[in-house]
Amino acid sequence: MELHEYLIIFRKRWVSILLIAALSVAGASAASFLVTPTHQAESQVFVSVSTGGTTSDLLSCSNFTQNQVTSYTDLVTRPRVLIPVIARLGLATTPDQLAQSITADSPANTMLINITASDTNPQTASDIANATAD
Repeated sequence: MELHEYLIIFRKRWVSILLIAALSVAGASAASFLVTPTHQAESQVFVSVSTGGTTSDLLSCSNFTQNQVTSYTDLVTRPRVLIPVIARLGLATTPDQLAQSITADSPANTMLINITASDTNPQTASDIANATAD
């Protein structure tokens, strides 16, 4: 089709085209107003082990800690960690429900654990992330 054919179609259907565009914009606007915003907060934990002071002790402790960080990351969303968080913050939730709003990961070859908490209230998200890190 050539340009003039498109113009002919537009002249015949301009009301339909504008109506569809207006409905699309209205639908997108309504959806964005109805969606509850979710805020995320992140805390970071450094995992270390006390050493005897020698270089070989330091290296073996560093390797041990890097291996353990993966296990520690998995523990972040367990009831043993989350029950004290719920009690400390006075949250009206269960450990399983709270675990759904928390993620934890560890960057490769580090001794760091990143804890991210999501909530509709930014202060609550921050409090949960920090309490979980503690």
